Amino acid sequence: MLFGANALGLMSGGLISARLAGRVPVRRTVTVAVCTLVGVAAAFFLCALFSAPGWTLAVLVFLLTTSVGFTMGNTTSLALAEVRHVSGSGSAWLGGAQFTMGAVVSPLTGLGGAASAVPLGLVLLGAALLAAGALFATRDRFHQVD
Repeated sequence: MLFGANALGLMSGGLISARLAGRVPVRRTVTVAVCTLVGVAAAFFLCALFSAPGWTLAVLVFLLTTSVGFTMGNTTSLALAEVRHVSGSGSAWLGGAQFTMGAVVSPLTGLGGAASAVPLGLVLLGAALLAAGALFATRDRFHQVD
């Protein structure tokens, strides 16, 4: 049931994001989603650190997943817009980078064993901060949030 709920959150984020695309600048949507991602990841880490009830962590995972739904398509769109002349190669690099990061980060989440969500919280927060850093590093006069 929780897996299905998270899948629904991911799809809903993508669907709502697509509906906003014509009315809200993509960069603004990504900025709000990444800020939400950082805040919720920090909350998850703190809740894991202080042994919050499992339902709290489940709600936070749903919010994280929904935020990712808002970022995935939009960030891909922004990245590929920068390399229009080699968009196929750009898409391949993005996919390869996603799989590589997943392969590198996945084992880290299990370092604390099955009894602790703290390593997962650290990985989530680290990834969210990395996303925020990338968003900040790619800002320029052409990509300002209106």
